[in-house]
Amino acid sequence: MKHAPPLLASLCLMGSFFITPLFADDDFTQLLAQIDQVTRADDIALEARRVADSHAMAESAAAGGDGIAEPLPTPTLSELLARDTVSPTVPQQAQGSNLVTAQASDPSRRMEELLSGMGLPISGSTVLENGEEVFVAVSPPVAVAMGPGSRGYARSRAVAYSTADLRARARLAEFIGIRVAQERAFQGEVSDWDQEQAGTLRDAAQMVAQGVGEDQLDAQLRALGVDPGVYSGMAPEEKRVTLREKYIEESSTSAAARLIGATTLAVTEGPIDGRQHIVVALILSPGVERLASMALNPQYMERNLPAGSKEAALAKLPLDNDLQLARQFGAQMVTDGHGNAYIVGYGQAPIRNTRALAAAETQAANQARQAIVRFVTESIDSEYLEKLAQTTTVWDDESEEVESLFESMERIRGASEIALQGVERVAGRRVQLDGADMQVVVMLWSPSTRGSAAALRERMQAAGRGAAQRQGAATGASRDDGSAEPSAGQSAGSEF
Repeated sequence: MKHAPPLLASLCLMGSFFITPLFADDDFTQLLAQIDQVTRADDIALEARRVADSHAMAESAAAGGDGIAEPLPTPTLSELLARDTVSPTVPQQAQGSNLVTAQASDPSRRMEELLSGMGLPISGSTVLENGEEVFVAVSPPVAVAMGPGSRGYARSRAVAYSTADLRARARLAEFIGIRVAQERAFQGEVSDWDQEQAGTLRDAAQMVAQGVGEDQLDAQLRALGVDPGVYSGMAPEEKRVTLREKYIEESSTSAAARLIGATTLAVTEGPIDGRQHIVVALILSPGVERLASMALNPQYMERNLPAGSKEAALAKLPLDNDLQLARQFGAQMVTDGHGNAYIVGYGQAPIRNTRALAAAETQAANQARQAIVRFVTESIDSEYLEKLAQTTTVWDDESEEVESLFESMERIRGASEIALQGVERVAGRRVQLDGADMQVVVMLWSPSTRGSAAALRERMQAAGRGAAQRQGAATGASRDDGSAEPSAGQSAGSEF
């Protein structure tokens, strides 16, 4: 039996998605649990590994060795999936350890080891054990402009993360765009992202594959928006090449604009040539995209979650560990152990002084919310993001340019802001990292909290309408009694 391509299969499932409960699908539940396990267990395992490596190196050096320790094995994907739960507790010896010194190796190499240990590609797609296809994109390393201990370290570190995140998204969009373009060109596949455009592209693909006449080629080129002056003097074969290039270009653009559901898989930090760098890996799958699509769909039927569901999900988050919180960026997924998924958004902002604590709290909360908003709705263009990332500059002093850059990055992150209901603040913590004081805020969202918030809002609006009607009735009754309201130019109690 030939299986449908995963991208198309996920879109086909959308039609029946609102008839059955959101998380009834076993494959989808397994995918959520798998991604949760991968994103949490690897972080904890690597932290323990770094501590153990540093101890082993110290013991080796003390014994007269070269100080090079044998690397500890990274857990495989199967081993991660075999665990029922993943504890967020960091080993006691890692408590309070310095993040930068604990990550003393090249972050790109560490990211490669991390993904390889999880059975995931460095970049591209792979099929997981439950049959779901996932797409992975890794950013190039981005330098942190200001070193640990400097006044602007926390802010420049956040800017470096934002830049790395943008570059990873550009690579992800570019990869998916190219892949879908190739699938459509050679297999005639279309999606429902834009049915009208998909029909035009499918017709173009058929004409490319078949020996159609020049009139039909000309008509199809016009339908795709190609200027007649471009192809008027071309030979038929040249027109076919032009049509194919335009077809792939349009297919790629259509795919690149669909990055709903991209989540942060891992963030690594470490020195390259003496400067601290950050690398970001993103993961996207049809199953997670379906979850993200629930945010805005009015047909979604609220489903009551079991008692303790949110608490079970929150128990997996490192809310009481400064080291772990300082390492969290973007949007990540966590489940309650029963397949019910929550999206967690992390935000952090530097605290310049005690008086600036409230401002840092607001800024971090906005970042956390925007991370969730980006998860559920994002329309981007890979070329734009890549150009933006390439032209980004970070200054080496705490100047207005740094402030402007950071604010512009925040605006980009929230460019697709929507009225997302049900986002809940679950934690706020003041942490220190390498002498930098920062505020970290954690937000939580799920389709069910969206439904609950929408219902609460409707009840509040109904109550407001009822109060207004009662006030109007009372005002009318007062006028019937002969009393009058003060005129516009005469206020009650005025001396004039």
